[in-house]
Amino acid sequence: SGTNDPLPEIRASLVFDMRGFGMANMDFAVVKFLAETLQAHYPEVLNNTFIVDAPWIFSTCWSMIKGWLDPVVAAKTMFLNRAELLTKIEPHKVPVSNGGTAIPPKLWEQTPIIPITTTSTQTTTTTTTTTTTTT
Repeated sequence: SGTNDPLPEIRASLVFDMRGFGMANMDFAVVKFLAETLQAHYPEVLNNTFIVDAPWIFSTCWSMIKGWLDPVVAAKTMFLNRAELLTKIEPHKVPVSNGGTAIPPKLWEQTPIIPITTTSTQTTTTTTTTTTTTT
């Protein structure tokens, strides 16, 4: 395969499970970083963002977050309950904890861990890499 081969089209939907959300677990810096990174580097990858079971207090947060988003990205955001989520994403792709039928793979069923070892005269560093395949 050559270097000019087209990249596969990748589309992703983000699901934020807001069960148990409170202002104590709102990290605006992380949300802003995520929003800026997705918009700047992956604008065509984001299919939809689903915010599931958001409590009323999140509406205050959303008004601030929405200001950071490009209008096109903000328009891709939907507030849903669990039943509505299953009308947007096939149940076999939604974890059981969110009302779907997908069961996450067990750690021992994932791709084997591949150790990468770097050796020098002073130190030995081992980095462990794991790859998870989702369907």
